[in-house]
Amino acid sequence: MMPKLHKYYREASKNYDALRFDDDDEVLSHVRWFVGDRLVEDLELLDVGCGTGRYSAEFSRNGFDVIGLDHSNDQLTEAQSKGVPVQRGQAEELPFAADRFDAVSFIMMLHQLSASQFKTAMAEATRVLRIGGHIWIKTCSLDDLAVRPFTDLFPSTLEINAKRYQKIDELIRVIKRSGAQLKRMETLVNHYEMSGAQIIDRTQARHNTTLFLMKDEEFRAGLEGLKMRYKRNENYQLSHQHTLLEFEVG
Repeated sequence: MMPKLHKYYREASKNYDALRFDDDDEVLSHVRWFVGDRLVEDLELLDVGCGTGRYSAEFSRNGFDVIGLDHSNDQLTEAQSKGVPVQRGQAEELPFAADRFDAVSFIMMLHQLSASQFKTAMAEATRVLRIGGHIWIKTCSLDDLAVRPFTDLFPSTLEINAKRYQKIDELIRVIKRSGAQLKRMETLVNHYEMSGAQIIDRTQARHNTTLFLMKDEEFRAGLEGLKMRYKRNENYQLSHQHTLLEFEVG
């Protein structure tokens, strides 16, 4: 992870959930996609890069014994406040024995890793999984990134993210080499409603790492365009598009 982003997560941790555009319905629908109709009693899940634990907590509510792992103590403190058992660590060096978990999840965090870190993280995930265990990934394809809200107002975001997010074909290839096979993949679109005030205020607070990495001049220009487009006292329909993948260790 870029050193600059450590500062972002440290400063954003207490308001992180409130600033995010992915609402609770999105979290719930994606966890349900991963879990499906499985009987999960006594199954253990490691949520790598768990952040403030929103997905960890939802996996737990669906029956998993969850451990949330993150590098940021500030984020882990917020996850613990949701009742999530946590451990500090890195995706590239998981502090667990082999064959420990039934599932390992990576929710919107793989783009924080370099190409070499990603390969190591996937090898680590397969190492700690039992035979028949699953790797669950939520990420964005280039098509997903292109239709993100407000891309036209912040044009460099697409260029920034195209360098950060793994191309889906390459992601699948690396994970197959690590010893897991692709079982399912689907693009999900979630629709949600936000007020103009929420859109403006959350964007102004740079609610995601992409906005945080932008040059200040472009960010200010985009924010002014956002304020012209959205009226604070009106509601708007927006959408998020993501790619979800499930792999199984053979």
